[in-house]
Amino acid sequence: MNDLQWALLASSVVAIAGVWLYNLWQARGHRIAAERLFARPVEVHDVLLTPDKVDAEAHSDADVDDGSAPNAGEKNTTAPVEEFLPWADTISDCLVRFDVAESVSAPAIWAAQSSWCGELQKSLRWLARENAGAPWQLISHNDTGRYEQWLAALQLADRNGAVTDREIMVFFDGLQQLAEHLSIAVTLPGRSETLMRAKALDDFCAGVDIQFSLQLVDGQGGLFVGTKLRGVCEAAGLVLQDDGGFHAKNAKGVTEYVLTNTASERFTTDNLRSLATNGVTLTLDVPRVADGVQAFNRMVGTARQLERGLGARLVDARRVELNDEIILSIRDKTAELQKLMHAAGMPSGSALAMKLFS
Repeated sequence: MNDLQWALLASSVVAIAGVWLYNLWQARGHRIAAERLFARPVEVHDVLLTPDKVDAEAHSDADVDDGSAPNAGEKNTTAPVEEFLPWADTISDCLVRFDVAESVSAPAIWAAQSSWCGELQKSLRWLARENAGAPWQLISHNDTGRYEQWLAALQLADRNGAVTDREIMVFFDGLQQLAEHLSIAVTLPGRSETLMRAKALDDFCAGVDIQFSLQLVDGQGGLFVGTKLRGVCEAAGLVLQDDGGFHAKNAKGVTEYVLTNTASERFTTDNLRSLATNGVTLTLDVPRVADGVQAFNRMVGTARQLERGLGARLVDARRVELNDEIILSIRDKTAELQKLMHAAGMPSGSALAMKLFS
């Protein structure tokens, strides 16, 4: 071998070793986070709220139901996950359920929560059903029905982080006010436990929240002309959407990966007539794709097709050409991350995953 060949071999070995060391380090972090979140159920210290017992103690860190209140020990927040899907679940939400003796109109609940829900950064969903035998349904601002059973679901985490202590206080205070107004009993989970759940969930999600990208640049160091780029993308089955990217969709119409402009300008039907760019990026959002390995394989196949059609080179973010070993390592990492998500009860591409990674 000459010096150049030895140098290329050495750089490949270092890159692959780095990927595997990174994998081992992250796997340990994922395992610890998963154990913290899913190894055992979180103990919830419930407080029964009644019209004559609604005070600050209801959601202090030391709250414990001592059994002295009427109906103490009745856990009306508990229900199978399947009942509330796809709108709410026991992993990603803080669930508070309450029943009323006489049905309450949706506009009345919507008006009551409007005074405080604007202070929440995380999603708050209201579900309701007419009676115990009816299915749960998501309630919107224009719903006019009347319902006997209600569920408030505050999402604990998303891609912007975990719900804050302040938001939990606002949520609990708002439900206390609602309980007083309706003269009903509502059971709240402990505030500190809810905050711990949110933090553990966010830690785990952060560990598996990976987007793998492949870049294409002109083989001669020039620019891609927009009209040609659009033709090659469409020939590869990619569809331009309003977000400025060319989407690759599966048979169900769900996006698997997206091609975007490496520069800041988004692609549009109009600007592609005159635009020229020095690179494009293919991105796979691992948690949001049901079969990440197959989707990644298809993305690499699309990249190879674009290489030929555009006279391009496939490179990483530093514009170093990607070899088969590195591509294989990315594919293996995709499989590992999705296996962790499945074991944690949030399969990639599921309704739960789409909620958390939004």
